[in-house]
Amino acid sequence: MFFRAYDRLIEALAFLAGAALFLVFVSIIVIVSLRAVGVFMGTTANAAFALTEYSMLFIGTLAAPWLLREKGHVCIEFVRGRFGPRGKAVFARVAYTIGLVVSLIVVVFAVKAMHTNWGEWELRAFKVYKQWLIFPVGLSFLLLAIGFVRLLMGRGTIYEDSDVPIPDKGI
Repeated sequence: MFFRAYDRLIEALAFLAGAALFLVFVSIIVIVSLRAVGVFMGTTANAAFALTEYSMLFIGTLAAPWLLREKGHVCIEFVRGRFGPRGKAVFARVAYTIGLVVSLIVVVFAVKAMHTNWGEWELRAFKVYKQWLIFPVGLSFLLLAIGFVRLLMGRGTIYEDSDVPIPDKGI
């Protein structure tokens, strides 16, 4: 039940990341087109640029847990391919453990950064609380850590040729 809820959450976040990517695409086309025809946008363009920058951060982080589940992350196949079946299994466990540790380190730093910047404002074209910019990073890396724990539990793999059975998404 936990992993079903986890899957729904990462799918929702991936959808938000995709929607943000689409909006960035549209906003860039609109801004460039308006500038090309000589329409000066001033503050509106500055706000669009700031939103684009924030969106790029959120797109990269919010989709990461879904990419892990869908085998979209980069794997070091040329190194792993040199091992036999047992070596590949050990390699996978080491890779998952490193991913888990790195994810947890980022979560710790994100929590510290949120605490340090609590109540502070980021001011560009508009004001936004700094913790709102940091929160998605911490959340995404926490979800990545859960994904790596899931892999360490033997529930799936990120490698195509592994003997580990990949469970249905309902698990």
